[in-house]
Amino acid sequence: MQFLLLGSTLAILIGTMLCLFLGLIITTSRRLSRIIHDNIALRVSMSAREAQLQESENRYRSIFQNSPLGVLHFDEHGQVTDCNHKLLRILQVNRAQLLGYRMLDRAADARVAKAVRDALAKGTGYYEGTFYLPRASAGTPLRAFF
Repeated sequence: MQFLLLGSTLAILIGTMLCLFLGLIITTSRRLSRIIHDNIALRVSMSAREAQLQESENRYRSIFQNSPLGVLHFDEHGQVTDCNHKLLRILQVNRAQLLGYRMLDRAADARVAKAVRDALAKGTGYYEGTFYLPRASAGTPLRAFF
């Protein structure tokens, strides 16, 4: 501020530059403060959402594992990726026999494959009949909603 009071051209120029510099520092610090505040708010929000997602996943896993019905998951290729214990009891197989089973292979039951294709294409599929897994000792009467 003293530079502006001196009155010389150089002093006024230096004083003006210092005022601009001070203004830029204040503006930048406010922006940085807002960015930091928003970042913290996003992190807190993300943490809360992750906690909700984990709670939801835990609830789903509990329902999946304790369901009175046999439940399985399969991927977009019709390959079984997970199943609950009830399904293993219903089909009378162990987990190793079922996981990785490709329900769309040529060796698979054509009616099951159609139900799985329908589920993948339309969101729902249905099979009712005797289901035979390869290497299983017998077929299992089954009604399946995919």
